[in-house]
Amino acid sequence: MAAPIAPIAGIALKYAAVLACGYLIARRLPERAPDPRADGAMDDMADGFAASADENTVRAGMRWRRAVKIGAVGARIDAAVLTRFRVTRA
Repeated sequence: MAAPIAPIAGIALKYAAVLACGYLIARRLPERAPDPRADGAMDDMADGFAASADENTVRAGMRWRRAVKIGAVGARIDAAVLTRFRVTRA
């Protein structure tokens, strides 16, 4: 029995459209060097999640480091996120 191609083609077309949009957006972004102060701040972060707040500012940060190995190929993942949300009255 032959597999129906129409549902597979629809899913493939959807993923191709998302891929094309992502590629076009990446091409239009300006290339610039990373800020060394931001890089240093992310390197100094401790592992895990941390948050703090005062009267009008909330700060949060998270760092996740893992080593992944699939067969003979390995990679180290270091993800750091810094967030600041500030609300001021006008």
